[in-house]
Amino acid sequence: MVPPGDSFVTPRIFSFTAAACLPVFTFNRSVLPFQQAVRWDRVSLHIEPSKLTRYHSSCNRRANQSAPCKLANPLAGLLSKLAPGQERTMQMELLHARQFLIYRSRAPSAVHALAQELQGMDPMDRHHRH
Repeated sequence: MVPPGDSFVTPRIFSFTAAACLPVFTFNRSVLPFQQAVRWDRVSLHIEPSKLTRYHSSCNRRANQSAPCKLANPLAGLLSKLAPGQERTMQMELLHARQFLIYRSRAPSAVHALAQELQGMDPMDRHHRH
C-alpha cells in the first residue's frame, strides 16, 4: 500500500519499485512521476480509500463486540480479481520500468527520464536511437 505522503510523489514509490513489489495506490495514478516512461496503470494497482476506511470501521466495530469482521478485506479482493499470470506480467513490466526510476550515469535512468519528460519526448524512442 502506498498512501500519499506530504505529496503524491513519495519515496515509498521508489522503494516498492526497487523491490519489484507492485505498488497499490490510494490516489489517482495520473499524478505520478515519469508518465511518459512508466505506464503506472500496467505496473501498479489502485484501491479507493473509501473501501479501506469502510473495512477498517467495520472491523473496529466488530472487534469491540468480539466478533469477526463481516466485510471482506478489500486488498485481498483486488488481488483475487487479477487474471492468472497477470501479477507476474505486471511485475516483469515493473522491473523494466524500474530503470527509469533509479539514478545512474547512463541511460536509461531517472535523470534521463526526467529530462525527456521535461522535453515532452518518449524516453523509449530516444533510448533506442542512441
